Amino acid sequence: MTDVYISHFGERSQSIAQSISDKLTSEGISCFSTPAQDGESAKNALMQCRVFVIVLNQAASYSKQVLDEISTACVRLHGGENISILPFQISDETVSDDAMSYIGRLHWTEAFDGDMDKHILAFVSKIKDCLKDGGGQTSAEPAERHGGNLYTAASEKDAPKKSKTGVIVSMVALSLLLTAVGLFYAFKGQKKADTQAQTDTTSYEQVAARYGIKLDGNEAWEENGVTVIGKKVNGTAEGNCIKLFPNGSTYIGAVSGGIAEGYGIFTFADSGSVYYGMWSHNLRNGQGKFVKKDGETWEGTWVDDYEEGDFTITYADGTVEKYIFKDGNGALVE
Repeated sequence: MTDVYISHFGERSQSIAQSISDKLTSEGISCFSTPAQDGESAKNALMQCRVFVIVLNQAASYSKQVLDEISTACVRLHGGENISILPFQISDETVSDDAMSYIGRLHWTEAFDGDMDKHILAFVSKIKDCLKDGGGQTSAEPAERHGGNLYTAASEKDAPKKSKTGVIVSMVALSLLLTAVGLFYAFKGQKKADTQAQTDTTSYEQVAARYGIKLDGNEAWEENGVTVIGKKVNGTAEGNCIKLFPNGSTYIGAVSGGIAEGYGIFTFADSGSVYYGMWSHNLRNGQGKFVKKDGETWEGTWVDDYEEGDFTITYADGTVEKYIFKDGNGALVE
C-alpha cells in the first residue's frame, strides 16, 4: 500500500521530490516518486495512494506524464475516493492552462522564496496531518490564487502586472480573526472523544455574531479533516456555520450539503487575506470584496473563483483603478 505518490518533472524537481520522500520514509511512510520508478508499479501506486503530491514548476505543468497523473488523481478525488491532492510550488513561473484546469482551485504550498529545507519540513508535516486525518481532500478550502492578469489596455502586449487581490482589514476584524484562529488551535488540541464536551461553542457564536452572522447550531464535529461548528443535517453541515481548516484558515457563513453556498467570509491563514462575499458550489460566485493584508482591495463579481466584469482596485497608497475582466484577464479602463 502506497501512502504518498510524488509527481515531478526535471532535475531540480526530482531532487526536491527525493528530499520529501526521504523524510517521509524515515518515519515509516511509504512513498512512490516518479519518474524514478516505472510502469505497472507507478500505476498501482497512483491508484492506491492517500496523498498525491505535485512538485510544481513550469516544466512539470507542461509534462504529459505529470498532467496524466494529476488527471488520474483528480478523477479519484471527484469520484469520492479518499485522496488528498497537494501542489508544492517550487518556482514562481507561469503554470500551464492544462495544469490550472485541474489544480487551480486547490490550496497550493508556495516554496519558491526562502529556505527550501524549511519549506520541505513544513510540507512533510502537512502530508502527515493529511494521513493522520485518514486522507481525503481536506481542502474543501478554496485557493487564494486567481487567474486574472492585469493589462493597462486590452490591446497592449506588455507583460502583466503581478496579480493583486485584497481588502482593507479593520483592527476590529483583525482582532476577531486572530481570536478565531486561536480558538481553532485550542479546539484541535482536545481529544476527539471530548470534542463536544470541552469546546466552548458560545465563543464561536460570538465571533460569528461580530461579523453579523448567526450560527444555525452549536454542535462541533470533524468533517473530512475540517472542524465544523454549526448544525449537522444528514451527517454534514447545513446553514450558517464556522469551518476551521487544518492550516488555520477559517470560513464563517452559509453552507448547504457541507459546501459554501450564499454569503460567507473566508480568511486565508498563510497570507492573512480575507474574502467577503457570495459563494456557490464552494467557489466564489457573485458580488464580493477580497481583502489583502497590505491594505489593497479588489471589489467586483467573481464567477467560479475568477474575476469577471467590472472591478475596482484600491491600492494601499489610496490609488484607485478600474478594470474590466474577461476570460481571466483584466484591462485597465481609461
